Amino acid sequence: MPEFRFQGIKPGGRAVQGIVSAETRAHAKKIVLDLAQKNQFKLTGLRARATFIYKVRRNGEKEGGLVNGKMERRR
Repeated sequence: MPEFRFQGIKPGGRAVQGIVSAETRAHAKKIVLDLAQKNQFKLTGLRARATFIYKVRRNGEKEGGLVNGKMERRR
């Protein structure tokens, strides 16, 4: 199931953020708006979370030396 990252602000100016799982962006927004109402914060951002899996060769080694990793897209 896709994940969506949300950001918001509480009345005192404190930032809040989190991740929800939902089938669509519209469903994720509904979930977060419900959370916002219960926890008293204003939604300021919602975007799909993307994770990239990569392989790189370390120090130009031809055999072995592969490093696998995972990184989340940030903006």
